[in-house]
Amino acid sequence: MLEGLEVSEARLHQLEATARIDSEFYERELIALDSKLQKANTPTLSGLCRFVAGPFGSEFLVENYIKDGQFRYIRGKDVKPFFIEEDDNVYIPQSDFERLSEYSLQEGDILLSVVGTLGNASIVTQDNIPAIFSCKSTVLRCHTENPWFLITYLNSSIGQKLMLRRARGAVQTGLNLPDIRALFVPSLGERLKTAIGDCAKLSNSKVKEARKHQAQSEETLLRVLGLEGWEPPEPLTYTRSASEVLPERRLDSEYYRPRFDAVRSKLAHKYKTMSLAEMGEVMKGWSVPYSESGVIPIIRSGDLKDISQVERFLRAEETEDVFELCRGDVLISSIGFGSIGKIQMFDKEGKFGTVSEVTVVRQNKVRPYYLTLFLRSRAGQMQIEQYITGATGQLHLYPRDVAKIQVPIVEDAIQEELEAAAANTIAARDEAQKMLALAKSAVEIAIEQGEAAATNFLKGNVR
Repeated sequence: MLEGLEVSEARLHQLEATARIDSEFYERELIALDSKLQKANTPTLSGLCRFVAGPFGSEFLVENYIKDGQFRYIRGKDVKPFFIEEDDNVYIPQSDFERLSEYSLQEGDILLSVVGTLGNASIVTQDNIPAIFSCKSTVLRCHTENPWFLITYLNSSIGQKLMLRRARGAVQTGLNLPDIRALFVPSLGERLKTAIGDCAKLSNSKVKEARKHQAQSEETLLRVLGLEGWEPPEPLTYTRSASEVLPERRLDSEYYRPRFDAVRSKLAHKYKTMSLAEMGEVMKGWSVPYSESGVIPIIRSGDLKDISQVERFLRAEETEDVFELCRGDVLISSIGFGSIGKIQMFDKEGKFGTVSEVTVVRQNKVRPYYLTLFLRSRAGQMQIEQYITGATGQLHLYPRDVAKIQVPIVEDAIQEELEAAAANTIAARDEAQKMLALAKSAVEIAIEQGEAAATNFLKGNVR
């Protein structure tokens, strides 16, 4: 009767110790991984780190968010694998920071997401502080462990499986502190742990290098377009005639803010501009069923923050009729608060698809890297902002409106310069991903095959 089924036996004292009766907790693979780590002197997180829970009810700080400042507030959504998100920072007044100073972060702290997306672990660097964190995360403050090695272990496939094994709850799952404290950490030699940690450190330096190239590209573009230091007009009142309003079919006053016309006039003053519709096709993908056995990666709206990690994508079966992307397509996230307006250029080999919530621009009038950089720039994002419809939580950006966006046609030499800078950014990001992959693999090899095998693996792959 049990042929083809997986069966594990657990003794009563195990159930009592863990207070877990769900069968998933006792899967053979997870039990085997725990057994590999449990040796005489295997440490747990409680023996290596001090735990600091986030301030309960810290959501009240939302009323005090400011977009620029000195004191950062690290939200749950900012905690990503390895490094804290730097794409949409928010800050708090100094008075709030001082009142909650016991929750201020220190360099080398590890932030672990315990609510929402569980198990994301980010290391705090000098670039992230001063800052405090939210109740959706817990801080692991190492006192006897190399934090760069520990962050690598927590983000490895083995660390993730053993940590997520400890999640509790049904609809609203979470990680409880007593369960996290009991997580085993591999007991490896200091030399190997340092080598693994150094890979993660090198990845961080490459991430910073990529951000530097990106910032230089953006500064160059603004200077070329004549937008460096430019501020759009923001009058308190403005009027539009019925003849202007009726064709647009928009009655919301925000759509007619003078800043939108001003940025298009500023662009057209220096260069010829073309709408995206004039430059090529503006389309949207279509959704298909996903499958665990699927082979075609599907890029969704939420994926457009970063499309470098192909393994994160959901997949469709090869028999599905997907909207197939072409190299050079520019992808625009067209739904959802927080992700709408994100831009990526598709530059991958092989067959990939995308969904109806992604707008695809396919054109040959300008270099796709230049178009991507322009749409990410202030001038591009202002135009995208104008065409967003809907209320908070259900925002939309339709292809018919994206097609109206005006793009300045700058000299090819400038486009080539910006493309070269983009290539440097991509190369640095790719190197960062490579170093993280090597570090995680070394941890997994050390656990599965032993320290000697992990040491040889690093020697053969790290130059």
